[in-house]
Amino acid sequence: MLVSIGAYDICDGTLAGGVAVSDLRLKSDRLFDWVVPIGDVDALLLDRINSKTDVTFVVKRTHVSKLLSEQFILQLDTNLPTSGTVTFTTTGPSPVTRVIPNGFILDHSLVGEYGATTFHQYHVVGGPPSAP
Repeated sequence: MLVSIGAYDICDGTLAGGVAVSDLRLKSDRLFDWVVPIGDVDALLLDRINSKTDVTFVVKRTHVSKLLSEQFILQLDTNLPTSGTVTFTTTGPSPVTRVIPNGFILDHSLVGEYGATTFHQYHVVGGPPSAP
C-alpha cells in the first residue's frame, strides 16, 4: 500500500521511499450520543452518522548510504506535514484509492535503524475514508 499526506509521499513504492507499509492497524470508531427524548425517561443511542479513523503502520526504507539514512532521520520531522489529505492506494493491477480529508499525523517514531535501512512508525487520525 502506498501512503501520502498532501504532496509528501510517506511510502512511494521505491526502496528509498518505502516499498510498502507493514504492521498496518486500522480502527474505525463510529460516533454515537446518548439522548433522552423530551417527555421520555429512557435514554437512546443517536447515531451521529460520523466516524473517526485511526491508522498506524510501519515503513521500511533502504537508503543508498548510512549517511543518507541518518540525514533522513534528522530531517523527517521538518519535512513531514502535520496535516493534510491522507491518501492510501493499494498496489497491483487494479489499484483502489481512499482518502482521509483533513488527516493528522499524531506521531511518528524511528523504531529501528540498521545500517542504511530505517523503520519508521506513523500514527494517522482523521474522519472516515472516502473515494477521492
